[in-house]
Amino acid sequence: MKLIAIFIGVLFSLGVNANSVGFGKVVGIKIYDFKNENPIRIYLNVDSTASSWNNSNCLIDGRIVANISLPNHDEVAVSRMLSVALAAQMAGKKVRIHSESTSATDCEVDFIAIQETAF
Repeated sequence: MKLIAIFIGVLFSLGVNANSVGFGKVVGIKIYDFKNENPIRIYLNVDSTASSWNNSNCLIDGRIVANISLPNHDEVAVSRMLSVALAAQMAGKKVRIHSESTSATDCEVDFIAIQETAF
């Protein structure tokens, strides 16, 4: 019985390696194509829930900013993440954004969901 409980605990902990970047309404999406940098940035409103590690790198002018770096994702994933962000902005819905990275300086979008509450 104890072995089953340990196995279930390990199984659940394997999926919990992402850090929250933010939760709130999308107020802007910027697509850059500079020579040395070409991210897509998703801006959340100023009253959004901050990242789980209070990362100042994810804040610009009091807004939570999440990045989709093109080299980090394939074209289909970028298209899907951008579609979710655009749909949320157009509908006035909240998004939850997570980064797979455990780095406290990373604001990379690896997960995005449209939802009214954080769960």
